[in-house]
Amino acid sequence: MTLLYSMKWLAGEHNVYLYPGTYTFTAKGGSGGNYTRSNYDSPAPGKGALITGTYTFESNSKSEFRIVVGSDASGNTAGTPDGGKGAVFTTSGITVTAGSGGGSSRISLNGNPIIVAAGGSGAGYRAIGAPGGCSDTVYHVIYTNYNYNLEAATASPSNTVECSSNEKDGRAQNPPGSGGGGGDLCGKGGIEPNTNDYAPKVGFGGKSYMINGFSCNQVMKQNQVQALYKSLLFHVIHHAKSVTQTNNVLNVQMAKSYLMEYALIIVHQVHRM
Repeated sequence: MTLLYSMKWLAGEHNVYLYPGTYTFTAKGGSGGNYTRSNYDSPAPGKGALITGTYTFESNSKSEFRIVVGSDASGNTAGTPDGGKGAVFTTSGITVTAGSGGGSSRISLNGNPIIVAAGGSGAGYRAIGAPGGCSDTVYHVIYTNYNYNLEAATASPSNTVECSSNEKDGRAQNPPGSGGGGGDLCGKGGIEPNTNDYAPKVGFGGKSYMINGFSCNQVMKQNQVQALYKSLLFHVIHHAKSVTQTNNVLNVQMAKSYLMEYALIIVHQVHRM
C-alpha cells in the first residue's frame, strides 16, 4: 500500500472527509486516572477498550466522518468527552482524590455511530480501576480472597448511566469514590458501601458500541497499548481502485482540539470506488 496522507492529531474532535471505499478503523478509549494522596502509590487505573474492524460505504462524493479521540483522565480531571469525575475528600488539611474515568473514543457518519470505544474507570483506595467493556459487558471491581479483582457484568441501570448523568461521578467520601469510564453508556461512579469493602468505591468501566464487522478487546495491562502510541489511536485505511492526483485523495480538516494527549490518524490509499 502507498501512504498518501499521514497526520498526528491532538485528542479532541475532528472532521475527516473520506471518499467512498473500504476502511479499517481502530479506536481505543482513554484510561482512568490515579488515586492521589501524599506518600501513596496508586493502584493501576482501568484501561480503555480497543475496537477494530472494516467499514465500507458507497456514495457519489466524499462524506464527513466525525472522530472524537477520548483522552486519559489525570487524577481528578476526567477524560474528555465523557469520563466521570473522581470524588475529593479533605480532612485535617490533607486532600485525597480518587481517580477520574477515561473518555470514550468514537467514529460516526452523518450522526450515526460506527464504533464507540469505552474508557476505563479511575483507581480507588487500595483498589484497581475497571477497564472499558465490550458490547453489553461492563467491568467492576470485587474483593475476593484478600485481593481486588475484576468481574464482568451485563450492562444494566444498576451499573451504567447516560453520560449526561452525574451518577458517572464518584460519590463515596472517605475514602472518595472513583469516576466511571465514558462510553456509549457511562459506568456508574464509586459509591459509599455498607461495609468496609473498598471495591464499591471504584467506578464501573464504560460500555462500548460497534456495528457488525468490528471486534472489541478489553485492555487489562499497559503493555497491551505500548504499540498504540500511549493510549490514543485511530487508524484510517482507505483502499482505492486507482491513485490519480494526490490533491484528489482526501480533504481533512480539524474542527477543534482540547490540547490533551496526542492521537494518530494514518490513511493508506491503494484503490477507490
